[in-house]
Amino acid sequence: MQVLEKSLTTTPEELARNSDQLRLLIEVSEAIATHRDLTTLFRDLAKRLPAIVPFELIALFLHDPEKNVMRVHMLGSAEADSIPPGLEVPVDASFSGQVFTTQQSVIVSSKGEAARFPTTASLVKDTGVESFCMLPLTTTVRPLGAMGFGSLRPRAFNASELEFLDLVVQQVAVAVDNVLHEESVQTAQQALTRERDRLRLLLEVN
Repeated sequence: MQVLEKSLTTTPEELARNSDQLRLLIEVSEAIATHRDLTTLFRDLAKRLPAIVPFELIALFLHDPEKNVMRVHMLGSAEADSIPPGLEVPVDASFSGQVFTTQQSVIVSSKGEAARFPTTASLVKDTGVESFCMLPLTTTVRPLGAMGFGSLRPRAFNASELEFLDLVVQQVAVAVDNVLHEESVQTAQQALTRERDRLRLLLEVN
């Protein structure tokens, strides 16, 4: 009954927006299936998503369990990186770490709010971002990190937009996990190859 009442009270503008969101989610799924490189995928998303949720910067923070830090895998626009990949920030001293730990999204509406963490304040200053939102990047198997969207305007994000972005991030998380799994498999294969070569060398020496 509630669903029926909601559908009856939905305005034409809301229906059009819902239709656009659904179409964009399908495009995101197709992009994920097409791109195997994470940076290329994120640049593609940075071109598509602003049609529904305006933003200028997109970011991927991955958790490093060995160091217990959040590492910047990508932070930039559809054209280029704003911050070189590889920057590490402490889990307990960053919004990405907070989102990763609590599994709760956050909206930071101004530079004043971003000043809570010095590293974040520095990134905001360097990139010119006025507001941003951060969402947990998590699959049903494991948490991976956090995904962020930054705007050059203050108070650019609201709960409704966060709800849509969460659907996008859920899809992206699966793609990220698949890529990371492939990388771990390749690393293991390389280690096995080196060990095999070492044993062959020992055998030849003997």
